[in-house]
Amino acid sequence: MKTFSFLIRETWAAKFSLFAVPFIPPFSAAAFLILPYNLATAPKAWLSLIMGAALANGFLIKRKREHLRRHIDEAEFLGFHWAVKANLWNPFSIPELEISKEPSDPARDRVLAELVRMGGPNYAPVRFSLPHASDIATLVSVATIPLARFFPVLMPALSAVVGLMLLLYALSEVEDYLERSEYKCVGEEILCFRSSGPDYIQWNFRDLERKRILRGTGAAMKNEIKEILSVKAGLAAGAEILEIGAGGGFLWKNLPDELKAGWTQAEKNIHASLYAQRHGYGGRFINSDITELSFEAGSFDAIVGLECLDSLSPDALAGFLPKARNLLRPGGKLVHLKDFQDWPGPLIAEKFNLFSSFALGKELVSVCKRTRRFKYGEITAPELSALRAAAGKAAPEDKPYEKVLLALYSPEILPGKRKRVPMLVSVMILKEILADNDFRVVTDCLAPENAPVGVAYLIAQAEPGRNVREPLISNAE
Repeated sequence: MKTFSFLIRETWAAKFSLFAVPFIPPFSAAAFLILPYNLATAPKAWLSLIMGAALANGFLIKRKREHLRRHIDEAEFLGFHWAVKANLWNPFSIPELEISKEPSDPARDRVLAELVRMGGPNYAPVRFSLPHASDIATLVSVATIPLARFFPVLMPALSAVVGLMLLLYALSEVEDYLERSEYKCVGEEILCFRSSGPDYIQWNFRDLERKRILRGTGAAMKNEIKEILSVKAGLAAGAEILEIGAGGGFLWKNLPDELKAGWTQAEKNIHASLYAQRHGYGGRFINSDITELSFEAGSFDAIVGLECLDSLSPDALAGFLPKARNLLRPGGKLVHLKDFQDWPGPLIAEKFNLFSSFALGKELVSVCKRTRRFKYGEITAPELSALRAAAGKAAPEDKPYEKVLLALYSPEILPGKRKRVPMLVSVMILKEILADNDFRVVTDCLAPENAPVGVAYLIAQAEPGRNVREPLISNAE
């Protein structure tokens, strides 16, 4: 029987080799100091250079082996056979991993193979084996200076000690440096799929999870999600819940156990959906665009999305909200969760500036590159009047942004009390959009007493035939 095979070419490895070059001099210098003190300078220098290059290449080989091992682990988990081609010792070679399996569905086999390809980068936090070595090496090296000055006879031994400390320092730094450098080189593996349409911002689900893990807020986030879903939204065991934009199952892993039995995940990216299914990060899976869901009316007690609703284009969101009203049972909840504070900062700023450029001839809002917070330019009283006079003239899809910007510049809101974090402003805009689509906001994170630690949220109920508006923000932080 003909097998399905897929070749993963590690093209990143060739350019990655250049990142080891800066470590050849310190490795060589360390070797020079460690070698016998009375050895002739010329052979000692050549030997040191060879040793330094060999050690740097050894780290490259170790890194490439670990990278391949992650591919292989995912391949074995997904039922592939594998074979490594090409050598690893050549720093400029391009290793290849061939994976194969008995063919089934050709399209699904290819997606599985691409998941193996995506599994090469290290998405977990790195625990370095020598975390404080550089500090220790520096202290010991400084301590040898007075000893060398007052006890010249100790120079051969002190030279070896300094060499060892230089080697220790370089070893501690090369781990972190190569880890970060590798991640810069593997962009093709991280983005092995294409966005499936312009109506939805396509993220790499594993890379997002990596960022969440690196923040180190997992336990706190799990507690916050439980508080929002179980207490604020009132969801309990037995509730039928639809998660939209489920990705690779990150929210599922942080759910209260009592909600998992009735949880259904909808995700249109087949890579993310298949990854969650194969790894057991969910119970029921629907591979579908959320605007094309085929459930019967009144199927769910709640619809929940993590970083989903504000990733939709205005047209896609407008198409989804009527469907959401239809899918929810009477009293059902629409729950928006958000944990990335810097998203969608630049896009919101751009929408704000479209309006301010039209009304005032200048841009009012920017995003600080360091803090990812909004920076609001000051305006005079006449400019505020001009801003208000221009209200209502924005395109329909821009009106929520116009209204939120006006609210942020209302006289009651002092500059220091404006909502500066992009995710909070994003919730304000979504709150306005929901009001325009006959949803009543039950509670959200904008009130001072509900200020989020790590997860912003908005909980709304469908109210057909009504258009309920509430104040966008409170005049307090």
